[in-house]
Amino acid sequence: CHQLIPRLNHLQLHEELRGAFSLAALLGMAGDPAALALCERYFARCRARGLRTWQADFALLACTIHTLAEDFVSANQWHPIASDLDASFGTSGAKMRHSGNELEISIGTGNYPRARECLAQIEVSDFGDSVRGKSYLLSAKIRTEQLRPEFNADDRALIEMQSLHNATKTLFCADGLTIALGEALLRRGCGPEAGHLLQRYVSSERREVGPIPPSLLSLIGRGSQRGHTTEPKLVTPA
Repeated sequence: CHQLIPRLNHLQLHEELRGAFSLAALLGMAGDPAALALCERYFARCRARGLRTWQADFALLACTIHTLAEDFVSANQWHPIASDLDASFGTSGAKMRHSGNELEISIGTGNYPRARECLAQIEVSDFGDSVRGKSYLLSAKIRTEQLRPEFNADDRALIEMQSLHNATKTLFCADGLTIALGEALLRRGCGPEAGHLLQRYVSSERREVGPIPPSLLSLIGRGSQRGHTTEPKLVTPA
């Protein structure tokens, strides 16, 4: 990807912007700082040319990259810029990512009331019937409620999380549900099960190409302290 960046200047403007956006997205998934440099450079160029749709796309991408890295201070700097341009988002998917970023920022900064508001907006979105969409919605609900120290997922929620985790753990974007499930197990006193699940996920199942996010690393540390020598025990209905 890095070798392609200098070649962007030799393309027609529309192709250059498409190429820069694609490269920034790929590099961003890998946690490469060059992604943000591309976003900032092309956001400024698009603003100077009055290309609002491309401004919105690069601002949203920069916010998303920071959000994935759980750098919520930086994400919160880009989010209002993207919000000011939200009318220029080219697709419904972009609008959904924008809402998802705000939810993740709210969860990451511990803002429970705002997270509930964002979640209510996202719940009315059309995620379809995909297992990945169901996984994201469930993880968002559980992680929002886990902002309350007294919250414990009930057996039904735990069974659903375990089922969706088994279905999505080798797909991209499975970190959120894994974090929700690991935290739920720890809160129920299932330290060995949580430790085993988390260690197995990061060692052999995780498909994300970027660095392990801080919240998952922290959870792994907590699970390790409580032991992870046994196989996870599924909760079964009475």
